[in-house]
Amino acid sequence: MIKYFSYAVLAALVMVSCNQISDDDIEIVKVQKQLSSDYKESFEETFGEIDPEQAWGFDVDYSASTRLALTRGYSVNGNQWPLEGFVAPTNITADEVEKVKAEFAKKRVNYKNTLAIPYSDFYVQQVYKGDSAYYNADGGYINPASDHMDHLDIYDGNYTYQEWYPEIRVVEGGYMHINNFNNGNNTTVYYQDGTGNPFIGTTLLMNIKHHESPDSLFRYHNTEDSKYHYEYIILKIDGDYYVGFDFYANDDDAQTCFRVRRSDKNADEVVYVDGIWKSVEEAYEAGVEVTFTETVYEWVVDSTTWQGHNNIYDKKTTLVVGTGGTWSIDNYVHGNMWVERDWVFDDWIIKIAGAAEGDDDDDEVVANRIMCEDLGSIGDFDFNDVVFDVVITGGTAKVTLQAAGGTMPIYIMGKTFDKSYEAHELFGVDVKTMVNTGSGVSKNPVTFYLYNVDSVDDIQVYVTNTKQNNATYEVGAEKGEAPQKINVPSTVDWPKERVSIETTYPKFSDWVSDHTQLFWE
Repeated sequence: MIKYFSYAVLAALVMVSCNQISDDDIEIVKVQKQLSSDYKESFEETFGEIDPEQAWGFDVDYSASTRLALTRGYSVNGNQWPLEGFVAPTNITADEVEKVKAEFAKKRVNYKNTLAIPYSDFYVQQVYKGDSAYYNADGGYINPASDHMDHLDIYDGNYTYQEWYPEIRVVEGGYMHINNFNNGNNTTVYYQDGTGNPFIGTTLLMNIKHHESPDSLFRYHNTEDSKYHYEYIILKIDGDYYVGFDFYANDDDAQTCFRVRRSDKNADEVVYVDGIWKSVEEAYEAGVEVTFTETVYEWVVDSTTWQGHNNIYDKKTTLVVGTGGTWSIDNYVHGNMWVERDWVFDDWIIKIAGAAEGDDDDDEVVANRIMCEDLGSIGDFDFNDVVFDVVITGGTAKVTLQAAGGTMPIYIMGKTFDKSYEAHELFGVDVKTMVNTGSGVSKNPVTFYLYNVDSVDDIQVYVTNTKQNNATYEVGAEKGEAPQKINVPSTVDWPKERVSIETTYPKFSDWVSDHTQLFWE
């Protein structure tokens, strides 16, 4: 049975409902019911009567994995990549550097990052160490600023640590250092594949559970103000992800010292204002106020005794900077720790490249392989519109995307709907491009993780049917009903594009009518 939704917010793939049903909603439901009916009729006409006890493999865990559950991310040096089973990445080329630099050199004032990283296992690669110079508030020359961008970190939601103050408690989620990324650079070289080929400025990260806020994924430590900074953007260029940082220093205790001669005073006075103000005019436009406190001595005569005494009190006068006298900036407190932003995110650029697992026949892990039909074209039954492998350990599902033969947006997510992954986007291709099905293009598999998953049946697949009213619905597999997805061992190959699964596996009809028969044996 397919689950239907009248509409969806596709950016987050959050299913929503409303109090009133529109004519468009009704039409979408009609279309999807017709699709379901047509699919069931075509499936049974092709493969015969369905065994009422047929659960399409979702009552079985084919995984033979003995791996322990990963509890946090790992930053892995190049000499360990083969031990982790990942294929070495491609080095950054000179042409790639110039193209990426040109894109990040554009000024993006007030820009806040909104793009997330779709990988849990990935390589971080040095692209560019910026050469831009800056001046601090005291006029000190900082060249290059990237020398002061130290200790690149990434957030990992799996990481837990104990906090002692103000109370002893376990904190879930924290930042880990990405090995070898310091001072705006990574100059390490590894020769890990036995061929003598160097792999430059690259670190492998594994099992990273990203921060839910895309503007808090990365940070670096700034040696100018001794603070961590999060001023970065992520851009997708030619299907790949790049992160660029904008240098900035901001000390919380910095102050501007103003010298003022008030209209009613003969002497200069000095006042301090929080923050760094580059001119009196800037402070005036911001409405910055200063309060002057004076001790006033007033001679008072008692009318009954006719004796006099001083009445001493504080007199407060509040002025906006730039009014009531002559103002100038004298100096700054912690001005050496304050550097203005230029909103150009090219002071440090890195690349995020999804890590593909290599073939290792001696240590093969049999996984669950989920093969899907998206109902975009009923009747081909090639079950390759999206194909992915799943190994579940301790509530964490390691998902490896293998193929995307469909040409409509198709999403993979856990039962909690907290994070979704669109198959074509993971491969870095347009939604109309088929991947690894004999048509379209070939790509390395992409691995990511889903959390709070207890069984393979908890993993959901949704498709947006761009051929029929853009309706979003679940690709389902109900017991005894025509399936849109099946679960088999990962040793079973998926059919090529437009090749029926029964052509590839002649015993498929036997499995449909008798769940005890295994068509791949």
